[in-house]
Amino acid sequence: MLIIVKGNISNNKTNIFTSMNLANLNKKFYQSYHFRKNTSNRKKFFYLPLAFLIFLYIFVI
Repeated sequence: MLIIVKGNISNNKTNIFTSMNLANLNKKFYQSYHFRKNTSNRKKFFYLPLAFLIFLYIFVI
């Protein structure tokens, strides 16, 4: 899937698909951190954008 996305970055359908996929992944991460009671708010909101940026880096490059 990553190779297909890399090859068709200029395609609008692929861009919409990847953004939706990244949004779903971000939502899953948010829910997993939200329902974990042990982590503090600072840790939760630090790791969430970090994971999202890592996924963006993997998909774009």
